[in-house]
Amino acid sequence: MLSKDNIYLNCQYLSQDETINGLIDALHLSNEINISIKQREAIRSTALKEGYAFPHCRSEHLTNIKIAIATFEKPIMWGDTPVRIVILLCSSNNAAHYIKTLATMCKILNENTEKLLNAKSNDEIYELIANKTCSICD
Repeated sequence: MLSKDNIYLNCQYLSQDETINGLIDALHLSNEINISIKQREAIRSTALKEGYAFPHCRSEHLTNIKIAIATFEKPIMWGDTPVRIVILLCSSNNAAHYIKTLATMCKILNENTEKLLNAKSNDEIYELIANKTCSICD
């Protein structure tokens, strides 16, 4: 689930790897999850030309969805793509819930990229997402 405590504005991470590590640590997830995320990224980058990345994985080590959001004042490179928003999503192996959450978050990103980038507080991002779907927010 997404909580206000897992939204990080104007992050200072310098790389894709550093961002993944930092968000995994912030969510108190295991090294197995970190490896799963990086294996997924190795298959195909989750960066989109709109300026955001959406690293994600499913794992038997989780019982629910964990989400962390990082924004950047200056873009970081995510593979070959500069990004300013990273949403990390980790889920249990419940495929239906995982796919529904991915689709919901992608829709929110597509419709609200500028609002997310211009947000001045965790509350502002949280409310923007919570207003679109309460099922992934605490």
